[in-house]
Amino acid sequence: MYIKKGLSFSCMKYLSLCVVLFLLLISCTQKEAQETIKIGVSVPLTGSGAHLGAPYFQGVDFAYKEINAQGGINGKKLELFVEDNQNSPKEGVSVFHALELRHPDLILSTMSTATMSMAPLAKEAGIPVFASMIYADVTAVNDNAVIFFPTAKQEAKLAVDDMKKNNINKVGVIYINSEYGKASMEGFVVEAKSRGITISAVEVFDGDLTDYSTPILKIEKENPQAIYIIAINTVPILQHLKSTDSELIAYANVVSIGGNLIYQSEVFEGVHLTAPPVSVPASVENTNFRSKIQGSIPLEKNTLAYNALGYDSLYAIVAVLKKNPNAKDFVKTFSGYGVFKGAAGEYNLEGRKVEMPLYPVVFKDGNIHQVQ
Repeated sequence: MYIKKGLSFSCMKYLSLCVVLFLLLISCTQKEAQETIKIGVSVPLTGSGAHLGAPYFQGVDFAYKEINAQGGINGKKLELFVEDNQNSPKEGVSVFHALELRHPDLILSTMSTATMSMAPLAKEAGIPVFASMIYADVTAVNDNAVIFFPTAKQEAKLAVDDMKKNNINKVGVIYINSEYGKASMEGFVVEAKSRGITISAVEVFDGDLTDYSTPILKIEKENPQAIYIIAINTVPILQHLKSTDSELIAYANVVSIGGNLIYQSEVFEGVHLTAPPVSVPASVENTNFRSKIQGSIPLEKNTLAYNALGYDSLYAIVAVLKKNPNAKDFVKTFSGYGVFKGAAGEYNLEGRKVEMPLYPVVFKDGNIHQVQ
């Protein structure tokens, strides 16, 4: 009997020690979790949007290292969890579930199709969403989300301003059948009609289309002066126009500049687009940001647009969390923050849709020129 009691007492001591160690482990884990701010990142690193996601994430990663080297946010380091959304609605959902397992304080999501597919899930989970590189209005389906990117209306206004300067009154439109394409198309139609520009033809195409001869021929039959191109990759459409010696003046948006496509093909010569100040050579923003990232991010054939946007995205998140560290209040704090000065220019953080500073530009003689 004594031996049994002795063994029972020893076991109790052992179990007590295990419980203490277990509680200490939980305490240390909780303390460690409290000392970091977790941000999930959904970005296209492969697939059709990779040429956009790569420079954007380079900017995010540069800012991440810089911020942590400076001590993080109020003494708390940032912790990034990065997932590849492949610019796909299906992967947008998969990425959300992968990020949710890491219990992020906030999710930074990019691309319209991927972000719109995960938006309801994030809303249900109560995780704030900071969306960038997106034209679809995620704020309409998720009241716990903000947008940090040009709106379709802003892009359309700049394009129409440029068209009016060039006395263009009749235009055809070709757009990709996606969340991005539809939102941009709707924005352009409203702006063009309000300014007296006739849209003579509209053609929509699927993302896997390789032969653009039929839709462009239909547009040209209506004799427009210009064509407005809404695509993730405008190169094959412009190549077709150049190969047929088309006289249509080509217009597009910031996507081609953001993805550095304009420095990778001669077909952009004479094309009108939009660009942030940081992409205009010799601007203060261009000079300062180029100097900052030199040696860390490749500068050759780089417009800096999405590098700066990614950089500014993370710094905007940090600025908001410094003002109010409670991530549950992120959207409210963001919406009333005020002026945020970023690498790409000034952003006015008022409301849930914050537009990126942009200029109408034209690509001429191998470089970006602001339209005066």
